[in-house]
Amino acid sequence: DLNADGILSLSLEQTVLTALSRNRDLQVAQLTPVETGAFELIERGAFDPEIFAEASIGNEESIEVARSTGDQFPVDADTSSIEAGISASTPTGTELELAVTQERDISNRSPEQQTARAGLTITQSLLRGLRPSVNLAAVRQAELETDASLYELRGFVEALVAETETAYWRYALAKRRIDIFERSLEVARKQSNEIDQRIEFGDLAPAEAAARSEVALREQGLIDARASLEAERLRLLRLVDAPLSVQDVLTTGLDEISQELPPDLDDTSSRIELALRARPELNEARLRLEQNRLE
Repeated sequence: DLNADGILSLSLEQTVLTALSRNRDLQVAQLTPVETGAFELIERGAFDPEIFAEASIGNEESIEVARSTGDQFPVDADTSSIEAGISASTPTGTELELAVTQERDISNRSPEQQTARAGLTITQSLLRGLRPSVNLAAVRQAELETDASLYELRGFVEALVAETETAYWRYALAKRRIDIFERSLEVARKQSNEIDQRIEFGDLAPAEAAARSEVALREQGLIDARASLEAERLRLLRLVDAPLSVQDVLTTGLDEISQELPPDLDDTSSRIELALRARPELNEARLRLEQNRLE
């Protein structure tokens, strides 16, 4: 929140947490593992049991001729059937189907007939589609895609945190540079005034008045430092996505309240070992290789 002077005070921790909670690209990236997880469920669905049912009703009206007498007589028949069952595919390449069927025939020329039967069908692949390693390849690829998307999201978060921390300290450095340039400009102006006084009293020749160019150089350096500070301020405001109006973005100042700098990196060998083991882009690349092997 802004204080009465229009200054937004942020610690390093507040800046990082705000960037993580308000970054819109991160909000979109968080949906990718959900999407890939849905495809994983679709691939697993190929082995889910399926329930099926079918019913039919028929009516037949016809005229038949008796072979012995040649007389014609009407025939009215009704038929009905119903079938229900469950089928499933297993990772071993086995197809299972259990079905129950009932049929009923009613006719004015014959007694009612009913038939019921139950059957279990087992079909085993012998060549193509044999073994779980083959049938589960698509499922395993989908699982790897989900894991890879999680590593991709983790890498995005780490990059965002690193960019935010870097922007925070670059802004702090830009403010310190302005202090340095202001002091150096003050010193250069003081020296220039002293030289002008010595020239006035005849202690120095006018040719030795090069201090004025030094003042101009320090003034130019101060202008560049202020421009750099403004660029870093806008960059930091963009990362934290502060809910400010356009006018507030142009006028709001930032006050970094964290003073402790990050520690120096001395044990580089252990950090390199940790990076090779834990870097998300490396782990994602390993999963992509496994996906290609399965393909």
